[in-house]
Amino acid sequence: MSTARTTGGSSVFTVLYAPTSGSARQRRRWLCGRMYVGFDRTTLVDDESHKAVCVASGTGIRPNAGYAMMQAAGNGAEWQSGTELALPRYAVQIEEVMHLHLLPYAAWDGSDAGEGAGPEQAGAAWTVTLEKGKGNVPPSSRRSSHELLRQLENAYPHFYA
Repeated sequence: MSTARTTGGSSVFTVLYAPTSGSARQRRRWLCGRMYVGFDRTTLVDDESHKAVCVASGTGIRPNAGYAMMQAAGNGAEWQSGTELALPRYAVQIEEVMHLHLLPYAAWDGSDAGEGAGPEQAGAAWTVTLEKGKGNVPPSSRRSSHELLRQLENAYPHFYA
């Protein structure tokens, strides 16, 4: 089974995991890995061997157990370092959240990003807000739709061939 994954359709977490069955020595041994959580399946992959250790699949139109737990936890936003989960045959502890596909953008509190704003608000500084039908971008920096289309055609000629 290939463990090469793209993060477009799944959330990625760095985790510690241990089997829930076996001898006391086996249950005490925690291993490092990654957990990929998507709607169809949750996959636990070992970091050393790069092999899938556990795959939890959903049935039909119902999501798998890992995805259902992630949705119940605010689409994964409440899963912080130290959060413990139970997958079939494994106990899993979240170490780091790498990618949340259900929350693609950071939450913005609505304040203006100006001088002295933190890096978490830098994305908001580049947005254009419309007030009463007029943008806050000066007219000299606006481009017409023809200019934008021409720029796109030059940047991606293989799409417009």
